[in-house]
Amino acid sequence: ACPSMRKSYIRLQNNKETDKAWLESIAALLGKATPDKWRQSNRTDAEYRLIEFSDRLEQLALVHAHQLKVDTDTEVTVFRVVNKQGATDQIAYLNPQLKNQARAAVKSIEHDFKNADKQLQLAIIAELLRDVS
Repeated sequence: ACPSMRKSYIRLQNNKETDKAWLESIAALLGKATPDKWRQSNRTDAEYRLIEFSDRLEQLALVHAHQLKVDTDTEVTVFRVVNKQGATDQIAYLNPQLKNQARAAVKSIEHDFKNADKQLQLAIIAELLRDVS
């Protein structure tokens, strides 16, 4: 998890003396100021961060739920593809055999991919993901 997510997880652990203190701690993280010092911009930022944080937790829960269904040597990865048709989640179960096959496929296009500019790289990834959905 990224550093901001780690801070969020730590704050979610209710180690405060009261529920009010816990909520104020979460609000301070989301609004980047204690609630008594919030302005409208803090409130807007906090609402946006809460939605973003909620989405991340849902994605992690999805990964965790699928990870529980597979062997420990299988890595679960979720790709969310969002376009004008909506959003779809694709779940990859990367066992050692599939990882090796994927690495071999990547090696065959690696030179062209690495020499492409960022927009072409993103276009290649988008096309690959579109073909999967």
